[in-house]
Amino acid sequence: MDLLIATFRIRFEAGEDTNLLPGERFGAFKATEAGDADVTIAVSKSGFDLPGDAVKVFDAPLVEEENGRVIISGKPFWCVWKNDESTFVMTYPSDGTGEKVLVMKENSSVWELFMNSTGDTVDPLIYPLDGLILYYLASKKSAVMVHASAVNYNGRGWLFSGRSGNGKTTIAKLFDNQGVEVIHDDRVILVKQEGRWFIHSTPVYQDDVPRNAPLDHIWIIEHGRSNVSIPVEGAIATAMVLSNCIQQTWEGVAAETLLNAVEDVTTATQVSHLSFVPDASICRYLILRKEEEKESVFAVALSMLRDGRSVTVAAGGISMWPAIQPDDRVVIEPLSGAELSAGDVVALIRLGGFVVHRIKKIIIHDGHILYETQGDSARVDDHLSEVYEIAGVVREVIREGSQQMIKHRRMPVFVNRLMALLAIQLSFIEK
Repeated sequence: MDLLIATFRIRFEAGEDTNLLPGERFGAFKATEAGDADVTIAVSKSGFDLPGDAVKVFDAPLVEEENGRVIISGKPFWCVWKNDESTFVMTYPSDGTGEKVLVMKENSSVWELFMNSTGDTVDPLIYPLDGLILYYLASKKSAVMVHASAVNYNGRGWLFSGRSGNGKTTIAKLFDNQGVEVIHDDRVILVKQEGRWFIHSTPVYQDDVPRNAPLDHIWIIEHGRSNVSIPVEGAIATAMVLSNCIQQTWEGVAAETLLNAVEDVTTATQVSHLSFVPDASICRYLILRKEEEKESVFAVALSMLRDGRSVTVAAGGISMWPAIQPDDRVVIEPLSGAELSAGDVVALIRLGGFVVHRIKKIIIHDGHILYETQGDSARVDDHLSEVYEIAGVVREVIREGSQQMIKHRRMPVFVNRLMALLAIQLSFIEK
């Protein structure tokens, strides 16, 4: 029996006295054509005794959820043993059928699976064997298994990852309601094919089918008061993605392989931090986010700032009225080690452009410097920002051909907002 999952062919072979019957969720992943196996797993009904020189290197107790709380029960779930020749993964399924042992010899594409079963029919992918086999195969193939949801929007794969409860399933459902194909809402595998990374579904639920799309964008998500996407790059992007990957840090080679793969993913793919409101507005926000020409100009401007050169951009909106008004040209200066303080106006990095707001407060939390910002006429403040989210400082604008220094806010926010709305209404009347 062969299964095709995330481009990988997994072949199960059993003796004449053993019938293999994987769960219904694997039905759509059965191979219909012949091919070479990436790994062959020889399945035996018998039990397995660990060799005397095997050493336990990892232990994963059963984690249960009770009234919304995650509880580590202490019950055995799965563990890893190792000697010089092989890695032994022992699992304890909840159905009480006894421990199962997966034996993987070093540098071999043939593994052994001992089911410890008295029946003639066995499920070689009984949970958690399914995820463990996929993990080790992904690691062997330099692929990346991620706790994430993903959608296919017009041939572009958008991946949403984050901690449990941060909204992966919610975003998948919202896109599904918009008619956008959901690749998966829980676990995906990233595979590099012909120089490009692709998102692939995995069989978790009974109705799962193989789906994939070229990876276009990764968002690290959390719930928020508004839809805000902030591009991140370099080591920060790699660390954000890596924190949600399925990994085992006990094994140095596997850890290095995963790190190299994730670095390659984040080098080739745009990564952003996304706070979002859990309604259809997040779908519209992301679908409408891309104007290629605008994004290209933004990328050039950001690069110039990081090279220590000032840039001038057009203002839009009224969130900084009256200090910055529509049609003003905003001069953004590079940070260049400048010490920021409350009252400074800064250009925040947001997906596809800059948001220019004023620093209200600087907060020190757990050794991190956080900046609380808000527009002079914005109804609510922004989410807290770190210094990497600040592109530069704004000290002057160009209005009607003349340069003007940015002044401190003198009037309350609601007064500024009323004045801005009134001025806009008057401008329409004059036109």
